[in-house]
Amino acid sequence: MIKKLCKCERFLLKYISLFLLLGFMQGFFALSLFASEFYWENPATISSGDARFPTVSSNDKGLSCVIWQEVVSDGKIYLSGKIFCENNVKDVSRFAGPFSYTGEVPNIFSVAVNNFGKIAVAVLSNKNAISVFTTEDFETFNETVLQQDASSLVAPRIFRTSNDAFMLFATQGQNESFSLMTSVSNDGKIWSDFEGFLPSYGMQNAFIPTLIPLGTRDLVVFQASFIYENRLSYQLYATEKSVSSSYWSDATLITDSVSGTNPFTSYHNQRPSLLQFENKLYMAWERTYYNSENANIYFAELNQQGKIIDGGTMISSGNGNCSLPILFSYGGKINALWFDTRRGVSSVYHAERNGFFWQDRALTSEKNEASFGNVMISNDLDLSFFWQEKSGSKNKIIHLAPDKSVGFAKYSPKSAFFSDLLSL
Repeated sequence: MIKKLCKCERFLLKYISLFLLLGFMQGFFALSLFASEFYWENPATISSGDARFPTVSSNDKGLSCVIWQEVVSDGKIYLSGKIFCENNVKDVSRFAGPFSYTGEVPNIFSVAVNNFGKIAVAVLSNKNAISVFTTEDFETFNETVLQQDASSLVAPRIFRTSNDAFMLFATQGQNESFSLMTSVSNDGKIWSDFEGFLPSYGMQNAFIPTLIPLGTRDLVVFQASFIYENRLSYQLYATEKSVSSSYWSDATLITDSVSGTNPFTSYHNQRPSLLQFENKLYMAWERTYYNSENANIYFAELNQQGKIIDGGTMISSGNGNCSLPILFSYGGKINALWFDTRRGVSSVYHAERNGFFWQDRALTSEKNEASFGNVMISNDLDLSFFWQEKSGSKNKIIHLAPDKSVGFAKYSPKSAFFSDLLSL
């Protein structure tokens, strides 16, 4: 016979059960709330022909653009895109090009938008030159050619600085190695001569810098070769400069303090993405064990000088090869975007941080290969994604826009168990 609980025992059981349930719900929210809050329109193709490498840039005043490459069959590349300003969308088809290439299709451009409303697109226009195309009226793009006669330049990367100027990085190859070169401009039209990036002096293969404006200063993180006991690895370095100064600080190695049982030289660390959120600085990057072909996405908090202060943590699944993380904030939370091959085909993933938990989900189907994801947050706080999707022998640019006809999902704790518990 089951003993009937007295009133005191029922009261005690009720509140112990409630306490356990609330703990469960907290963990449940961290894992499930993410997936219930986003509703999307059907993915839409926004490009024509063979289109690749969608790249997004925005300023702090609601001006955003997505630019991509259009590849034609005779070895030529054009630049096209869309500009988003308030509620208006402007198509800019083939505003630059053609630019010649041979072999595999390279990514030849970068874009930045400053708070004066100027869009600047840097493109590798020939072997020894980078052209910068600027527009303020979104109708006319003006070209400025930056010539470098000594040796070839590749991989232009342009950024907005804290004083709303532009800083351009390029990679120069020399003596079976390569180094970082820089040029600066206040308006995107008049540029300084290219010169070596001083913090990278003495380093081999400095490459893929990223710059984040932090109000009164700029922080740059870049990768370079690190040699220890005949083992070569790629590590990340940080340097900063005050807006009122002309000098960058000495570069500091920052990936020597990532948590792990193996020495930091056992890992390659590449392709950083930086985010300032609630007055703290964060970084996501690719991290690969030296004898593996698969990279994982790691995330860490940085101090004001760019050093990792929490050891870092892996936020990807640990399956497949992960590439090109992008950090962003949305809905009062830190988010990340990357693409990986955990499903056997390259897919784009969106992840959201809830406390100490990260939850991700695929934005793309398993039917077609998808890569080079990017994110845009509009002036009215709409979240959109862009990516490159394989379509037969060609590629196209896909836009995933929010479905405004559906409100946000809300969790209602009215399960039978919860109701029965309250009735004890």
